[in-house]
Amino acid sequence: MTELYHWEPNLFHLKPLVALHEKGVAFTSRWRDPLDFDAAPIPGMNLETANNPEINGPVLVDRGETISESFFMLEYIDEAFPQAPRLLPDSAEGKWRVRVWARLLGERTAPAVASLGCHIHLARRLRDGFAGNPDAVLAGMDRLEARMAWTPALRDQYSVEELAESRRKLADAVRRVEEALGAGDWLLGEGYSLADIE
Repeated sequence: MTELYHWEPNLFHLKPLVALHEKGVAFTSRWRDPLDFDAAPIPGMNLETANNPEINGPVLVDRGETISESFFMLEYIDEAFPQAPRLLPDSAEGKWRVRVWARLLGERTAPAVASLGCHIHLARRLRDGFAGNPDAVLAGMDRLEARMAWTPALRDQYSVEELAESRRKLADAVRRVEEALGAGDWLLGEGYSLADIE
């Protein structure tokens, strides 16, 4: 049985949904609101998934394995379900190019998008939902990384400089993607791959 614990189809949560649908994998969708900080833990959580750097990112449970981090999840889906279409190129160079895109988009661009999205769309919802008491929510988080990630969102404490840097990183990523797509329909040029999902 394959289960995907996910939120709205955006940012980290969108990627495994796309991959599972592309591969035609039957799975059970388990919707989880990352703003429900009191939600029961996902069954089978292990050290890696509990310490997922994506904090409240998606979690895939497949055949007893619990997998987090959306890009690693994409690789797992492609390898665990080898039916067409193959999403990771066969060549070493192709795999390397996919991982370069994943690093750029996952490590540089996604945090910038998250900061801008939290500031523009989520901050008011968080403020209204917690009645102006983010400290109580933060105090309930046992991981320092989670507290650090959620503090600016819960308090809407993004500086003008941070937001400008996020916009710069996003513009840089858009420029790179447009340059790569100038030669064809897909980031690697040779066909649809995990880089395009990423």
